[in-house]
Amino acid sequence: MIKSQFSFRSFIFVALTITTFFLPIYLFINRVEAFGENYNLKFLFVSSLMLFTCFWLILGTVRRVLWLKINDEEIIFKNVLLSERRFTFKDFDGFETTIETSRGGSYEVLYLIKNKKSLIHISEFHLANYKELKSHIETKLNDLGLIPFSFITDWRRYK
Repeated sequence: MIKSQFSFRSFIFVALTITTFFLPIYLFINRVEAFGENYNLKFLFVSSLMLFTCFWLILGTVRRVLWLKINDEEIIFKNVLLSERRFTFKDFDGFETTIETSRGGSYEVLYLIKNKKSLIHISEFHLANYKELKSHIETKLNDLGLIPFSFITDWRRYK
């Protein structure tokens, strides 16, 4: 059985997400101190921008920060919200890979596909033992190829 191990970047990402969630609440409590007497428009703009960023980070965290256990017959995964799902390897049509780039470098993401929908995203950015997990999955599933990354197709393909 192989268990996933989080990378240091993953802990930073989760800490940033939590901070981004609580910062608008702090600004609301101290809005006169932070923005002065005429705070309505400034506060509305800054906090809506921060809440949008927080929403984006939370969705990314829930989709990508996963605890995985892979044995010879099934994949068990839990997301940050601790919802657990089990899949057998027979449930999947195969896997696709893509390369995501950021300022920190390029990271590979493995999509486990069923009926042209990606059910599980396994990201090299978040997992320290990504290569080990990928090599085990490669022995069990068909490689459906490398796909170019796009934010739009990424959101459409996610179930």
